[in-house]
Amino acid sequence: MGKIIGLPEMYKQYKKDYTESPYELTQLQFNTLIKDLAMEMQEVLLLGKEIKLPMGLGKFLISRNRFKGSKKNSIIDWKRTKIVGKKITFHNIHSNDYVMRLKWCKYKSVVKNKSYYKCQTMRTFRAKMASYMKVHSAMVYIVT
Repeated sequence: MGKIIGLPEMYKQYKKDYTESPYELTQLQFNTLIKDLAMEMQEVLLLGKEIKLPMGLGKFLISRNRFKGSKKNSIIDWKRTKIVGKKITFHNIHSNDYVMRLKWCKYKSVVKNKSYYKCQTMRTFRAKMASYMKVHSAMVYIVT
């Protein structure tokens, strides 16, 4: 597994690249700026729009697909399973068995070894996507 890059590593790289900058940021300012940018990106994505990344890195979008999992891929509802006595799985009744995922389309990306790069969403954004889908289930998302 590759190295995970977080805010501390990004700040170190920023300090290294912009040592002579007149607009020097403290680590707290840098973290706040990055988090605000991430929140803005989340809002744009939840509206069903795409975000094109600079320098040929691809684009982010939210895809909405029907869950095509088998019984072994389904998530088990342990509370109901204990009550009934046999394995019960969750179903997305509120979303008509659709699931939403953040997708990084990098097929047109110019980065070498792009298959090794991965983007994971934070738990708070996954929860926000789920609650947003419950409320705005009729909204149009890119269906792949």
